[in-house]
Order: sequence, then C-alpha cells, then structure tokens
Amino acid sequence: MRILLIHHGFTGGGAERYTREMSLLLRERGHDVEVWIADPQPNLPDWVVPIRTPIERKLYTLDVLPDLTDERHRGSIRKLRQAPGRFDVAHLNHLGGGWMSIRAAAQLCRAMPTVWMHHDEWAATNGFICGLEGKISRQETAARLGGLRARLGYSPYHDTFKSRRLGRWLDRTAPQPTLHLCPSDHMANMIRQCGRYSGATIQRIRHGTGMLVAAQEPMDQAQARQTLGLPQDRPVVLMLAANATDVHKGLDLGLEAVRQSRKQVDAHVLLLGQGAEKVRTQARDLPMVTGFASTEAELAAAYQAADLTLIPSLGECFPYVAIESLACRRPVVAFAVGGLVESVQEDRHGKLIPCFDTKAMSQGIVELLQSPQQCHLRGLAGRAWVETHCTMVGMVDQTLDAYRHAMARFAGKQAGNTP
Repeated sequence: MRILLIHHGFTGGGAERYTREMSLLLRERGHDVEVWIADPQPNLPDWVVPIRTPIERKLYTLDVLPDLTDERHRGSIRKLRQAPGRFDVAHLNHLGGGWMSIRAAAQLCRAMPTVWMHHDEWAATNGFICGLEGKISRQETAARLGGLRARLGYSPYHDTFKSRRLGRWLDRTAPQPTLHLCPSDHMANMIRQCGRYSGATIQRIRHGTGMLVAAQEPMDQAQARQTLGLPQDRPVVLMLAANATDVHKGLDLGLEAVRQSRKQVDAHVLLLGQGAEKVRTQARDLPMVTGFASTEAELAAAYQAADLTLIPSLGECFPYVAIESLACRRPVVAFAVGGLVESVQEDRHGKLIPCFDTKAMSQGIVELLQSPQQCHLRGLAGRAWVETHCTMVGMVDQTLDAYRHAMARFAGKQAGNTP
C-alpha cells in the first residue's frame, strides 16, 4: 500500500511521536510510506519531506486572517496537488500552526481516500489544542505564559479575533476526510458534536505504546532512583510533559498538590520535560529532580523510579504519559478531563480528581503513597488494561483496516454507491 502521512513535524513528542512510530511500523510491514512535514528537522530519513517554503515561515502574522491568507501556503498547495495518484491513502494528522493550506487539505479529501487522526481539539474548536474558556481566566493564563503575551493579555486557549476568524473559516472549509480517527471517545464525541462534520464516519483507535516492551520486566526501583539521583528512602511522584511550561499541562497545580500532600507524606518530585528547570525555579520549596528523557529506556527508568505519576492537565485527548505509566505498573493520579477518564478509570488504575481541586489531588496522592499495596495493585491493573487496549500491533492493525475501509468507501462514493 502507498501511504502518505501528513504532520507539522516528525522528531518531537506527543502527536509527532505518533506519526514517527506509525510510519516506521508501516514501513516494517512492507508498505511504501512517505511523510510530509512543515520544516527541515535534524536527522530526517530521506522519506520524510519538508514541504513549507522558507518565505511562509516569515509570514506567520498573516494567520490572523486565515481565510484571506490561505493562498500563502504555497508549499502545501503545490505538494497536496501531487498526492492523488501517487498514494493509495493520505493520513492527515495535525494541520494547525500556520503551515498548511486548509483549502488544499479540503481539496485533497475530495480527490482521494483520506483519514484524519485527531490528536487534540483543534479540528473541533476554534483551533485550540484544548479550550480553557470557563476553566481559567484569560488574564490568569496570560500571566502564566509570561513575557509579551502576559503584557498583551493574550491567551492561545481563549477566543480572540484570530481564533473566532479561524473557527468561522473551519466551519466553511474544514477538510471532510473519508474517515475520522480518534484515540479516545472524548475526542470522537467532540468531532461528532461540533457541527463541522455532519454525517462523518468516526473510528476510535487508541494509541499504542512501545513501553509495554520496554517495561516488560519490572525494573529495580532502587537502581532506577540511583541513576536519576533520587532518594531511596522517600516516595517519588513523577510529572512529565514534552513542554513543562505549557499552561494546559497544569504542572503548577500538580506541584501545589504535592506541596499540600507533604504534610502527610514526604514525597520527592521527579519532573521531566523541556522547561523543567524553569518550573523548578518557581517551586524551590519542593525537593525535586529535573531532566529530560529522550529515549524509551530513559522514560521507563523514570516511571519505574516513581511510585505514581501525577497528571494535572486541564485538557487531554489521550495522553501517552498515562498509558506509559500504566505500562510500567505505576498508577496515575489525574484531573478527570478528556481521555484521561478512559485510561485512568477511577479507582482501577489510580485516582481521578475534579479539575483544579488541588486539595483533592493531594489527598489522592497521600492515599496511594500511604498504601503501597493499593499502589501496586492499581499499577498491575493498569498494565493489564494497556496490554489489552494499547498495543502497537493492535494500533497498526486497526489503522490498516481503517485505510482499507477509507479506500473502499471512497471508491464506492466515486462510483455513486455511497452517499
């Protein structure tokens, strides 16, 4: 099968990681795979092709009028016109961020079989990774972002002139793929209910994780802690994000929950991600080790060194951190938002807490850390759930089935047999 994957990047975490792993696994199965991304990145394989023209990167401010400036995305317009006939199916991923012509993506969906995997809320909202309207004020969000955005009172999570304009543009022009893919019921429901994709066919395919293999055998916790410079005689709470300073990751709320829990348990924090050191300077009163894990082995060591993983996100689709932690037999304490509800599953795999309730989150931390047996049992239950629902083999098998379904459905529509 000739498969085109489209994403803004290839070497990063989160959704980029999905595209990278998916493309590699598909190629291992003998499929002819090409990936189109926005810009050059270090050490790209020759089958990963940057398509944005250099001048486009200098015109980002024009995105405030996305409907009037869509034609500036000359790289994606030119390349997407070449895709029909070259590939059997196109697999869209994140189209936001000012690198992709929305009109060209919509035309691609009319010209060939396409699936669109929704990793965040962008396609179902006014272009937000996750919307924080009604959860946290615009002013507070801007203050947490700091810098120029704080001075301007600008929040990328709240409606602005730019986001409202993009929302109206998407209402008129959003790509209509042959099949929508979503890693969680939460995301599927958002696509179904937003009104842009009337009659859409939606399939849930949960992300798979290679951590099941990396953590197949339990790692010696003492050794993992020694490697990371963590104490042996204290419980360890892990927090992890690709970018630790992202407001929607809520790490400041997580740290406040840990701070409150220390009245009963003397927990040490392991904080990983870009910007972790900056976050640390804002919580000097907490014992903390910071760093960045770039390989699955390093990630596995971090999960195994911890007693539990804390996910204080204000919005999530289906985060890798949750399923990776469970794959490593570590329970999760998280705010009950988005796809976290589906992976943590209340008392089965950890604790779900009402969003923003740091007191309840601290109590969840205390409850698990004071009961090592409960921590162990919920970690084991989480591992069993991930083994059933989040394998890499299962993810690829289901995705290939989705490609075939999209191809058959598109052919039927072309022949007039499918409405």
